[in-house]
Amino acid sequence: DDHRVSEKTLAFYMQANFETEFNGMLVNITTGLRYEKTDVTANSLERPAVNMEWVNGSEWSYIYANERSFSEGEGSSSEFLPSFDMNVEVVEDVMARFSYSRSLARPPVSSLRSTTSFLGNPKVGQRTVSVGNPNLKPYTSDNLDLSLEYYYGSGSYVSAGYFRKQVENFLVNVTTEETLGGITDPYSGDRAEQARADLAAAGELQSDQAIHDQINENQGTAQGTSIVGNASDPLTNFFVSRDNNVETANLWGYEVAAQHMFGDSGFGVTANATFVFGDVEADRDATGYQFALPGLSDSANISAIYDLDGLSARLSYNWRDEFLTGFDQHSSPIFTEAYGQLDVNVNYSVNDQLTVFIEGLNLTDETQRTYVRYSEQLLSAYQYGARYNIGFRYAF
Repeated sequence: DDHRVSEKTLAFYMQANFETEFNGMLVNITTGLRYEKTDVTANSLERPAVNMEWVNGSEWSYIYANERSFSEGEGSSSEFLPSFDMNVEVVEDVMARFSYSRSLARPPVSSLRSTTSFLGNPKVGQRTVSVGNPNLKPYTSDNLDLSLEYYYGSGSYVSAGYFRKQVENFLVNVTTEETLGGITDPYSGDRAEQARADLAAAGELQSDQAIHDQINENQGTAQGTSIVGNASDPLTNFFVSRDNNVETANLWGYEVAAQHMFGDSGFGVTANATFVFGDVEADRDATGYQFALPGLSDSANISAIYDLDGLSARLSYNWRDEFLTGFDQHSSPIFTEAYGQLDVNVNYSVNDQLTVFIEGLNLTDETQRTYVRYSEQLLSAYQYGARYNIGFRYAF
């Protein structure tokens, strides 16, 4: 394969920072605007199909060009991306934050390829083609964040936050019925219709093989001769699938976090949790295509920490709730079960340059499981065991 995708991006941006007081509260504002324009050029080396031939009965094949050539495709997109961030010290040691931004993420390069792939043999009802789409738009997201933080001691705080995102232009593989490259269909042309009429007049069965034989008889060619589409035949309708920007998703949730240090002892504890909601969950009972976002789940972490005189240690339990992994070839949802593991990390700074460390991951030898639709339909189970690393870091 030889696929080439070129992206050229031109961007302008500006930013302004403000600091002021309002009713005795210190207010900091950062605002900005970014404009991005991207032009995409895609070329793929391929040998395109130029016609179809009806070999015999229900047997079909494509006729391809003699030489390979580069396809040509292009696309462009432009976006304005504003941002606004503000924090306000409501009272001493209490900080409120508000943020709005519009962000983008570019589609996968593999989806931008300029390809036309004729899949399988062009049997009647099975004429499928997969094409690339260099004109895909980037994912865009409008993001809103609110938080309140209280710093009640040296190294100690509690915080709570709310976030919301509306993400547009999610990719969906869409199939449409199209004609391609002037390829004609001998199964539906004048020759085939005349053969069907002749067979009907003779009271014979109009099977594919009988129609094929009758066309050869009518045009004076030997039985079994392949029938190639010509100008008298209609254009072929193909089922063409390509990625398109279709879906919009809404996500929202809450975040809570806390850290407490026990005076100057170096000991402390920290914990956080994130709860995610949205209109992008998979229906376990649905059949066929459905839009849902993989990878979204609640999560939580709690750690016991020590940090004093160059010695830093952390014992952490990290947990993630069940989440959608993706879909199988039958559009059935695949889930990964809830999973948690215990980790430890110890660092010692010998001096300003040298740090030695040891860490252990998954100390309790947890197992990960995935299943299709329901937990009884086990798909896979993984047991990686505990892993230990020891090493050093040196800064020159």
